[in-house]
Amino acid sequence: MVKVHSSKVEVPPHLRLGLNYKAFKKFVTTELSKVGFDRFNTAIRSKYPESLSWIAEQYGDRLTGYDLAEATKMWLRMNNAEDKSVCEVLKERGWEGVGEAEVFLSHVQAESPWETLIAMERIDLRRGPARFGTKHEDSKVWVDYFCLRQLRNDFKPEQIEELIRETGAVYVFMDRKETDCSYPTRSFCILEFSSAIKGKAVLMIQTPRDGPLAPPKYGVWACCTGEWRRPDSEGHTMPKYSIDAVAATARRAEDKAKVDTFIEEGPGFAGVNQVMQRELRRTATRYAWSEAIDCWCWPCVCMGCVDCFFGF
Repeated sequence: MVKVHSSKVEVPPHLRLGLNYKAFKKFVTTELSKVGFDRFNTAIRSKYPESLSWIAEQYGDRLTGYDLAEATKMWLRMNNAEDKSVCEVLKERGWEGVGEAEVFLSHVQAESPWETLIAMERIDLRRGPARFGTKHEDSKVWVDYFCLRQLRNDFKPEQIEELIRETGAVYVFMDRKETDCSYPTRSFCILEFSSAIKGKAVLMIQTPRDGPLAPPKYGVWACCTGEWRRPDSEGHTMPKYSIDAVAATARRAEDKAKVDTFIEEGPGFAGVNQVMQRELRRTATRYAWSEAIDCWCWPCVCMGCVDCFFGF
C-alpha cells in the first residue's frame, strides 16, 4: 500500500535524467539496431521469452512501445548494465543531449515507437501545445523507456509525483484510434496526470488526430460550409470528453491497486476526472480556433475568442 508522507520524497539522481529528441533518435537508430530492433518491423519478437507472447496476441504484427522496452532491456543486458537506465549509460559515455530532465512525457506504451518519436520532435521544436510549457527548443525529456531502470522495479508513484512536481512541465501525448485512444483508461497515465494536477505542473496536452478524443478537424461552429463539423443530436460540437479515472486499468492488478490508493490520497478521482475533461475541452477549442485562423474564417475566430475567454 502506498503511503503519502508529509516529508519531501527524495528522487534518485538517475530518475532526474532525460534526453532530447536527437539523442532519442540516435539511440533507437544506432544502438538498438545492435540487438535487432527496427522501429518499422517486428522481427525482434522471435527473441522474446514466452511470457511476452501477449504482445503479439494483443497487438498482432504492429510494433509497440512494449517492443521498444524489451529491446532496451536486451541492450542493457548486452552492455552489462542491468542495474542502470539507458540515460545513465549514455551519460557515462558522454553523449550529447543527456542531462537533467526539463519535461515529463506522459504517454501509453501501446503506441508505436514512431508516434513516441513524433512526440519528442514536437517537444524539441516547441510545436503546438509544447510551446506552453517548454522554455527553449532541444529540451531534455523524461521518457520511461530510457529513464527508468528497466531491469529493476523502478517505478515508484511517490517518486514520480515528486519528479513531476520538480520538473513542472508535463507533455501529455494521447494515443490515436489505432490504440483506441486508451490514455484516459490506463492507470499509470492517470497517475501521471493526477501528479501534474497536484504538483501544479504545466499541462501540455496533445490530443489525437483521430478517434473519440480527437478535436474537430476544421472548426466547431459550422458557420461556413457543410463539410465543417456540425453539432450532434444533443447540440454538442466537441467530442464527449467523459473521463472515468477509477475505471482505468493496468496489466497487473497490484499496480492498479497501488495507483488507485495513491490517487485517492491525492487529488481524488473526481478531481482528476474534472480537470482532465476541462483540459481536453480547452485543448480542442484552441485547436479548432487555430484551424479557423488558418482558413481565414473570421466568424469562427470571433467565436473562438469568446470560448477561450469564458471557457468552453
